[in-house]
Amino acid sequence: MNEPDPAEDGLKAGLGIYRRRLLLGVLIVLSILAVSVVLLLMARDSGEPSVRLEDIGPSWDEIAEQMPSDPSRKYSDEELGLYDLIDEVVYFRPYYAQFRTRDDYFADFGARRDAIPTEVEGHERERLQFEIVMEGVLDGAYVDLPSDLGPGGPLEQAYDDWMADCAAEAGFADVVLADETDAELERYESEFGLSAEDFYDLRHDCARRAGYYPTLETGVRDEMIGRLKQHYLQAVYDAFRFSGIVEIPIDYREGVPHPLEDSYIQHCLKFEVASRESCAEHLRVELTDEQKAAPVQTAPSRDFEELGPFPLIGQQCSFHGDIPGYVGASRFRVG
Repeated sequence: MNEPDPAEDGLKAGLGIYRRRLLLGVLIVLSILAVSVVLLLMARDSGEPSVRLEDIGPSWDEIAEQMPSDPSRKYSDEELGLYDLIDEVVYFRPYYAQFRTRDDYFADFGARRDAIPTEVEGHERERLQFEIVMEGVLDGAYVDLPSDLGPGGPLEQAYDDWMADCAAEAGFADVVLADETDAELERYESEFGLSAEDFYDLRHDCARRAGYYPTLETGVRDEMIGRLKQHYLQAVYDAFRFSGIVEIPIDYREGVPHPLEDSYIQHCLKFEVASRESCAEHLRVELTDEQKAAPVQTAPSRDFEELGPFPLIGQQCSFHGDIPGYVGASRFRVG
């Protein structure tokens, strides 16, 4: 009978431990890889881009440093929320990057617009009006973009290229993920089996990532996005200087102006004393005793009852535009 060899037993024990450790290491690596794949698939399925907004192009601080300061400004860009408003235009346009359908977009815009004369009050109303006016300013700035950033330029071509690639990857290379017509939706369903609802979902998912311009080389993308933001910020600065737009910060504080409320009050003072309280109630503003009894300033151009739901049609106010509470739909966000 052979005697056990201590050296051989020690070697076998060592090999066993090594194999177990190796197997454990392989299992750990495989687990990490599996989790990584799952997370990547989840990120892809969620439609969320892998790049963060703050990592694209120069920071807002860097952009603002290059812009001329205006000593007449009362509030900072951050207090006014200008960067968020511009980012929304830069990264989430056209409308189908934020909404599935055109109807959804107009419903949202209409609800915000209609809330001004009918629902919100005080600072919230002033701020909402300010944001809608800012959308109009940014909309107007689109037509003045440099050729490489505007319609038909390489930046928009990169956007369209990504949308085409995204459609092809989903198996619909011949489907154009853009503003649709009823005839196109019917053809997509009859030829490719893509229903209208599936088209809206696919377009929305692709558009949520297209605004990050993944087909562009990083340095080119960052430079173009930086100039795009600078262009829009300059348009806002010019609007403050030349269009008489009153700055309304995000948060209320003592001394914040209320130009919309002031314009409503001035409108009510154009009516006879007996009608003023009804006017103020309709517009949800308060008149002082002095204002209630003040002489008629100017005869109103039409009867009060004809002015709802936008009582200031045709009346001037300190905001840019003639119709407080009403601003047309943004061309940039829609198409």
